[in-house]
Amino acid sequence: MTTVNALENHKSPEVLNFEKAIKSLSNPENLPSEEELRNQKSLKLSDRRKDILIPSALELIKSSGASERQIRNQAKGDRELILKWAVKIYNEKRAKNNQTL
Repeated sequence: MTTVNALENHKSPEVLNFEKAIKSLSNPENLPSEEELRNQKSLKLSDRRKDILIPSALELIKSSGASERQIRNQAKGDRELILKWAVKIYNEKRAKNNQTL
């Protein structure tokens, strides 16, 4: 078994789904539109692209033990905060998986 396969086998479904959602941002249909690029003032994701990530981000956050209520109370609907929280959990889980190999 290769290291890559070993890593994939140790990832939770939520981590795999979040990775898949991130990778899907590079699909042609999910790339920023010309209008989004024109209106873009920073490197932030457009609302449309955030919408692609939010479902898997919420799954990942819940997989860490957070309840719907905790997510609502802490994020207060702020999608950027939800994505930052999910990325933090994602990085923690990846680091933990790397330590076990």
